[in-house]
Amino acid sequence: MKCILVITVLAAVASAQSTWTSCGAGSATVSSLALDKVPICRGGQVCVTVNGKLTAALSDATVELNGTFDTMTVYTATGTVENTPVSATTFRICATPPRSTWFGITTAYTLTVKNGDGSAVLCQKTDLIPADCTA
Repeated sequence: MKCILVITVLAAVASAQSTWTSCGAGSATVSSLALDKVPICRGGQVCVTVNGKLTAALSDATVELNGTFDTMTVYTATGTVENTPVSATTFRICATPPRSTWFGITTAYTLTVKNGDGSAVLCQKTDLIPADCTA
């Protein structure tokens, strides 16, 4: 699965909101995190916009988005993050859930970013109900 990351300093605030909470400390202070659209659709692109402040530059960072139900992982997307200076205030992460992703069931999503040295940048989580938007 391919995850595309676009780093921007002047990105528009995402219109759709969901409740994200921290699941661990990191070198980024997150002021807001939003999905571009809700519900997320299997087979369609999912983008998350993160606004905040970095206390350390991103260098060879990786991103992972996992969806779980109970203890079963039902969705995973991984990718790399472009090197980003401390001055960056917004970054965007996009992934495409596979057509096999289930829908209609509340799924716990966790978004983690780690720097190339393994240090945590951010960890955020939320519950979402994916939809089949092709019907």
